[in-house]
Amino acid sequence: MSNVRVHMLLLLVLLLAGCNTWPSWYHPEDGLSPTNNLGLELDLTDHEESQYARYRVEPDGVITFWGGGNAVFDRVTWRGTITDPEGQSIDKLVRDGDWFQFPPTGDRKGNQTWIITVIEPGRRRDFTVHGHAMRVDELWSILQSASSRRFNHVLDALPKPGIDSLNRETTPAEQDRQP
Repeated sequence: MSNVRVHMLLLLVLLLAGCNTWPSWYHPEDGLSPTNNLGLELDLTDHEESQYARYRVEPDGVITFWGGGNAVFDRVTWRGTITDPEGQSIDKLVRDGDWFQFPPTGDRKGNQTWIITVIEPGRRRDFTVHGHAMRVDELWSILQSASSRRFNHVLDALPKPGIDSLNRETTPAEQDRQP
């Protein structure tokens, strides 16, 4: 009889552990959230093109990007924040597409595999998309645009165009006046 109780206890512990499916990164916002408390994670794999990427968007607007080898070895490439319009666009794509009930499936063309998690208070949906799906491609575009901000400091350091930076030939009179 005690052996049955031990097995029942172990089964109960396993069931409780299995029900705890909320990822540790998801923390709903009490106040305003650029994504309306939506969180998501998107993993892209395309072995043929050696393309690997992962994006995570948290309800507070933090976006994390892993790209290339960093995605394979789980090393963060860049972390930043999404803008309110980006968050609203992400929220609209997921909710208008009803991803919690009817997630996209893809056209199965090409070698891209997208593993996606969408989560909000009380609901979570994990699904896989093979190939292309219009809303997934739109989400990808928003996330790529947001993560491209990691290059802003490089672009800001480049010389600015202007009349003084034009490369032009000087006349002999101008050359005589130069020290």
